[in-house]
Amino acid sequence: MITDYDKRQLRQMAESIQLFENKKLSLSDVVNRLVDLLDAIESIDIDWKKQFKSEWWQLEQVNATILDKGLILLPKEYKDIVEDSISKLKKMIDTMLLCEE
Repeated sequence: MITDYDKRQLRQMAESIQLFENKKLSLSDVVNRLVDLLDAIESIDIDWKKQFKSEWWQLEQVNATILDKGLILLPKEYKDIVEDSISKLKKMIDTMLLCEE
């Protein structure tokens, strides 16, 4: 069973992703928020957390590349990677929240 505290972390994850999709949050910010919220989760299965971290890692790698190159905007060649990872993360979060209702 997921605690109320962890449900709040999941909802904040979903909100952060939505803000990113609405271009109100940068890739760097969403990457940082997601990992901080993931680290704060206490009662969710370790396998779920590992899978989430694996998808998050894709975003982190793109973000690091962008920062290393001094870019401001997301280059087209990384857009598919980011969209795929974001989609998978959203599905994981939604599934976890739906399982607890």
